[in-house]
Amino acid sequence: PGGEFFKHSKKDASYKISDDLPPDGIEEYWRKIAVDFTKMSPENDQNVLALAAWLNKNQPITLAVNAPRTKAFDLGMSLFEKTGLVVYTVGSTDNAQNPCALTCQARPQEAEVFGEFPPRKYLGVYTRFPVVVPSSTP
Repeated sequence: PGGEFFKHSKKDASYKISDDLPPDGIEEYWRKIAVDFTKMSPENDQNVLALAAWLNKNQPITLAVNAPRTKAFDLGMSLFEKTGLVVYTVGSTDNAQNPCALTCQARPQEAEVFGEFPPRKYLGVYTRFPVVVPSSTP
């Protein structure tokens, strides 16, 4: 990845840190490690709504949410209820000795199966018996 991304000095990985959401139409960088980190205040409801709208429009497969422990679960649950992603990871930023939440995408060649879902509150509108599995369903 180029542009605003920086190459890690020792690993084949790139990263970007920003206070703003990425632009629409994100590049997925298939088979490349690219971390796009956005710092937002979870106390601001408009930030959470803007993030949920961005997630629904751009449909990344995974989301890692990190916030102070007292706010992390509520923030993760709020985004879970407003979006239709496949993998959510929630972590705390309270203790530097504990790793924060990280996430990665599926590896279909190793039988990982992910699909796209509507926001949870609308799931029943689109399917009657959803099957969500980490591997193929016979």
